[in-house]
Amino acid sequence: MSMNFKGKLPIPKEVKERFPLTPEMAEQKAKNEKRQSYPPKNRQKALKWPKISEIIELNKPNKHFVPLILIGLGICMVGNIVTGIIGSLLPFTPKLPELDVPTSFYGIVIYFISTSFLPALSEEFFFRGIIYGSLKKFGKTVAIVVSSVLFSLIHGYLVQIPFAFVMGIVIGFAVIKTGSLITGVVIHFINNAFSV
Repeated sequence: MSMNFKGKLPIPKEVKERFPLTPEMAEQKAKNEKRQSYPPKNRQKALKWPKISEIIELNKPNKHFVPLILIGLGICMVGNIVTGIIGSLLPFTPKLPELDVPTSFYGIVIYFISTSFLPALSEEFFFRGIIYGSLKKFGKTVAIVVSSVLFSLIHGYLVQIPFAFVMGIVIGFAVIKTGSLITGVVIHFINNAFSV
């Protein structure tokens, strides 16, 4: 008569004491136990998605908030002037798509929100939030430069690319210094509002 046992048979205490494990058997037992606890705990931790607060600086701005906004806006104003001068010196006149400016109050409000606030919020969330936050493990300088290059390239307007790159560096620095993405959104929003 044959018996089929599922699982491990318990080993009596007397047998364990009388026949201790050899070093090779102990090593094999440890390997088997390690295999049974797959994946290892550290691998389970690595498979988890990071929290949004670990990637994006969503803190309340610190004491450097107002001075850095003023500095950032000053640099943006100078950049806008330099970009205008460079644009006027080019042998060709780059054309941007023109939008019809509404005349009604609600139309102006929607136009202002869609050309100033929403681009500032979405671009800062994406470039200084997700891209910078994902790359900062390689160093803050690398993260700022890469996010600024990508930020400048999406503008697509040849004359504006250097200005957008410098603006990206300035805003990235301000976000790091204040510890808050809000700083970047405010600088970007005010710059867009003056440009519209």
